Amino acid sequence: MTHALPADNAVRVSVLCQTFNHARFIGQALSSILMQKTSFPFEVIVHDDASTDGTTDIVRAHVVNHPGMVRAVTQQTNLYSCGVRGMVAKFLLPLARGRYWIVCDGDDYFTDEHKLEKQVRFLDEQPECSVCFHPVQFRFDDDSEPPSQFPPERFVGKFDMESLLAQNFIPANSAMFRRQSYRSLSVSNMLPNDWYLNLFHALSGKIGFIPEVMATYRRHAGGIWWQGSQDRYSHLRAHGLSILVMLHEVLKLCPDQQSRQIIQAQIKSLDDEIVELFGVRGRLCIDAVLRW
Repeated sequence: MTHALPADNAVRVSVLCQTFNHARFIGQALSSILMQKTSFPFEVIVHDDASTDGTTDIVRAHVVNHPGMVRAVTQQTNLYSCGVRGMVAKFLLPLARGRYWIVCDGDDYFTDEHKLEKQVRFLDEQPECSVCFHPVQFRFDDDSEPPSQFPPERFVGKFDMESLLAQNFIPANSAMFRRQSYRSLSVSNMLPNDWYLNLFHALSGKIGFIPEVMATYRRHAGGIWWQGSQDRYSHLRAHGLSILVMLHEVLKLCPDQQSRQIIQAQIKSLDDEIVELFGVRGRLCIDAVLRW
């Protein structure tokens, strides 16, 4: 259960950044946030999961250079290696004071200096929307593949709850959320958290779309989802149960039978795949993690 602070009228937007061993990237990420030109104040809150490569020093330098604007939560022990997931909901969102909030991980970055201004203006003018997003550029850090846009211009689905249940078309660093009550927000150890957060907010309003590329999502060998495209077995061994937990948490949110059927089909597919790959051990792990 997450208890966010009451909205502070002096802070319009909270930018939440989770990082670990992003020394090569975190400077660019924070600079891209701090370069934002806005007509309102915003804050940046960083969660550093006990980095060991110099990331912590870079974050602390930004805290010192931008007092009152940049804050940091620094862990002494790497929580991710202990099985903890959902850092945004657990450690960052409870500290956020903005009327709106957005996530930019330490290996991603904004590319439009007016991104926050444009998204705030959109949500101010569209009160029926609980979240708005835009396409991003997918960039492979090793240049193994050319940059691409997601969602692509040819995307034919609707930007609605049913389509979001079937596919997470909202990139993590593109979504700006309107502040909600978070008493029913799950803080279970699950992945991907961005999909869960997108669905949680889409339940309370419409999904708005701004057709401008305003950020870059970086793909690199140290990223969690890189592994999924390279080695499905290793990816499911590391994250399969966390993904399954996320789907079950989404099932609790589903407001009708049609949406429940969409998620139940995904649960069955992933459940079957884990059992096929890992046999009886996979079945026992599934039963144990869901029972817990």
